[in-house]
Amino acid sequence: KNATGAWLYVLDYALRYEIRGGLAAEGMDYGTEQLGAVAQFLFALNTAGQDNPAQYGAQVVLRAAPFWNDVLTAYLASSAPAPKQTRTGARYYPLATYGDTRDLSAQSVIELFAPLALYYARNDDAARAATARWIAQNLQAPSPNNFQSPRKTIFSFLLFDPAIQQLPDPRPLIPRAYLAPGVGRIFARTDWSADAAWLTYKLGWNTIEHQHGDANQIEFFRRGEWLTKERAGQGASIGSSDYHNTVTVENTKPTTINKPAQEENYKRGSQWFYNSNGDGILHTYSFGDGYTYILGDSSTLYDSNVLQSTDIVHVSRALVWLQPDFLIVYDRADTGTKGRFKRFWLNTPTRAEITGNRATVTTAQGQHLFVTTLLPLNAAITSESAEPLPDQVARDEPMEFRLRVQAPLDQTSVRFLHVLQGADAGARPASLTLIESKDDTKYSGVVVGTIAILFREQEFTPFSSVTYTVPANTTAHLVTGLRPNGDYDVKIQNVNDKIQVTITNGGTSRADSGGVLLIGKLK
Repeated sequence: KNATGAWLYVLDYALRYEIRGGLAAEGMDYGTEQLGAVAQFLFALNTAGQDNPAQYGAQVVLRAAPFWNDVLTAYLASSAPAPKQTRTGARYYPLATYGDTRDLSAQSVIELFAPLALYYARNDDAARAATARWIAQNLQAPSPNNFQSPRKTIFSFLLFDPAIQQLPDPRPLIPRAYLAPGVGRIFARTDWSADAAWLTYKLGWNTIEHQHGDANQIEFFRRGEWLTKERAGQGASIGSSDYHNTVTVENTKPTTINKPAQEENYKRGSQWFYNSNGDGILHTYSFGDGYTYILGDSSTLYDSNVLQSTDIVHVSRALVWLQPDFLIVYDRADTGTKGRFKRFWLNTPTRAEITGNRATVTTAQGQHLFVTTLLPLNAAITSESAEPLPDQVARDEPMEFRLRVQAPLDQTSVRFLHVLQGADAGARPASLTLIESKDDTKYSGVVVGTIAILFREQEFTPFSSVTYTVPANTTAHLVTGLRPNGDYDVKIQNVNDKIQVTITNGGTSRADSGGVLLIGKLK
């Protein structure tokens, strides 16, 4: 009764609300193991005939919780488009990790998906059983280390009947974009081929063990390899925000530091692990035809009343993925005091070459990642080796360098604007033009080739109007920061061989569900 009526009762609430969407708060390593223990218990109740909701409550019925169906989609959405081979030649699809991670290839997915597959097969759900079996077979690198426990060996024996033929890949049947709202995890991709481009994003809450300072984290995968991703691992240093492709902001030094993690968080300008003032807020997002838009506020994760470190006024990130190759990232970072550092970070597989405001990363396969800093002006851009951190870095982690962009220290309010471009070997960076409006509702943005992307400088103030000018060859505009599904009037005119656009409230042009107004056509 303790197991079903107390612990499982509380956990069932968490599955429905706090981590809804099929992913654990602790990530793909510890979280998968812990979800597996719960799935095994629910399977045991079912086989013993004890999953009776009239006697114990709905929490004892696996099929009664939407979470367990979402697990299948969430893990498929978390898998890389292209397979990877182990040193022994075995093939598997790596998972996009988060949270404490010990080994990138040794996620214990069989602990979770074997009991799910066996449960669904036992309860006449052949489609879900086949999906769970495919995940157990393909999303974990085959290794003797994965089968050192009798439980894993028994599950393998039960799951992989030699009479069952190779199952088809179920991933093309799920949407190309997926949100796990409980942990604020978003995945979007162009398609399910090995050459696909893939964006991952994370913005959740941070209160328990094994979580990292990864709010507003971005990762970009293209043509079979990561161009940039988190530096995975386990520990206070690697868990801090500078290893998670987000921004760090210097805060007031805590009056008392009681834990090593607090010292690491403070000196790096990281989000706090356990003592922050609140959760990250995923304000809005939209999956459009040819683009993805995300707006997330991580302000309260940087401040801590408990530690008396509260100089952070605002930190948020808005981004547009212009599929397949351009990621435009707009960061806001405000402090109450001058002289506080504000830094933008990206982890990279090789050292970037810096020329002016552009960093160029060349991967092992010859691809390029061009990173152009448009704002702030006069930023200090450097590329450096990642710290060794031998006891913290996950096995097989490919990110060995990092790019740092630091704003001038004399500013309390900073706006970072970066364009990340993935490109084939030998390609050149696209033409970029900075846009800055001068109206009451101030916008900044960039024209990428012939497409303009604009962000509001103050996202959370009322919109009145905006006027901006772009080159004459601009063919489409993505204007963010508007009211979801709001109606607007758009006036376009030629002025001095350029295009001037004015947007006001009301009219016949409608923003999408994320507050993005598309003018013209992207394709």
